[in-house]
Amino acid sequence: MERFRVYRCKVKMRPTYEGRPLKASVGELEGKELNLECMWRCHEDENYPGEYALGGANNEAKQELLAADITWIASGDVEVLGLA
Repeated sequence: MERFRVYRCKVKMRPTYEGRPLKASVGELEGKELNLECMWRCHEDENYPGEYALGGANNEAKQELLAADITWIASGDVEVLGLA
């Protein structure tokens, strides 16, 4: 992934991460296709180390993330379909 690039992604949430269960609101994103922008790479001392933080690249994607009570999604929870 390249920072500030926009990717078309299909959400494929992990059921758990480091023993923490998936929030129900986030599960509602499962299977949705969204245009997501690569914002930053997570450092080793952050959640999802080595993964990328992806934010909504348009109003539709931003609204979907906010409805799920999140502002970004980890790259490990999506399948990249290609550039948007």
